Amino acid sequence: MITLEGWVNIMYNLMDAGMPWMAILFCVLLVVICALFLLNIILAVLSEGIANADLEDPEENRKKIAISTSMLRAKKQRDNALPKPS
Repeated sequence: MITLEGWVNIMYNLMDAGMPWMAILFCVLLVVICALFLLNIILAVLSEGIANADLEDPEENRKKIAISTSMLRAKKQRDNALPKPS
């Protein structure tokens, strides 16, 4: 239900089982609370990533980018040098 996959069917089944207002309240609260929880988790991960990025040395980041860029270029050159399958 948290991913909103088929939550309507579950809510209707709960409504048929007993008190309809309780099923609606349960489903709505579950979706809202879990959505806010997941939003907080995502924001915490982003905040932690930004904080860690601020602590790193900018020169070290430039070196990492340069190394990965050169590795990508070398891979592209190797791929272009391979014969094309017919």
